[in-house]
Amino acid sequence: MAVRHIRMAYAGNPTMSERTQRVMLQEYSRLRHNETSLLYFVNTLSLLTPTERELVRYLLQGLNARQISEVRVVAQDTVKTQIHSIREKFGCARTKEIVLRIRELGLEYLFR
Repeated sequence: MAVRHIRMAYAGNPTMSERTQRVMLQEYSRLRHNETSLLYFVNTLSLLTPTERELVRYLLQGLNARQISEVRVVAQDTVKTQIHSIREKFGCARTKEIVLRIRELGLEYLFR
């Protein structure tokens, strides 16, 4: 059940029953200061644009900004700016932290 809600939130369409929303909000409230929590992370995933999700997929594949810019046929500075935006949304100083969190939480499948 949680996986379905995570997928829906990832797609930008969070749908939950009122009871589930209430429980999730209570849990989120309890854990809101713990930025490594699954709920914080899922909330952040829902804020990513489709382009940012695509970049995360490339980052999970081990590509750097230069390689991503070549694949997407855009300027490397554009990719760097987009990656910076992703880091800000996740509250990470380094791009590797995002990749590590996704892998630790077992959420790589959301970016395939």
